[in-house]
Amino acid sequence: MPDFAIEVNLTSGGVDKLSIYQGLGVSEVLIWQDDRLQLFDLRDGIKVMTRSQFFPELDFEMLAQFVCPQDQPQAMKDFLATLHDLSG
Repeated sequence: MPDFAIEVNLTSGGVDKLSIYQGLGVSEVLIWQDDRLQLFDLRDGIKVMTRSQFFPELDFEMLAQFVCPQDQPQAMKDFLATLHDLSG
């Protein structure tokens, strides 16, 4: 059973599906919808989170800049370049 799930919604889904993930025992869900990432903690109810228990150092706002379904190869290059710049 996974502890962490990622869902990309281009047209529908998202928050409405959180109870399904919760029923499966998933602890956290990261959802891309409406050009932003939102993290949900499902362990005790459903709460919006800013930091993941599994990826505490990951900046989801920064990551959201590189989610570009229409141009994924270039977005990945830009994301890797940014990670390289951050690591010095």
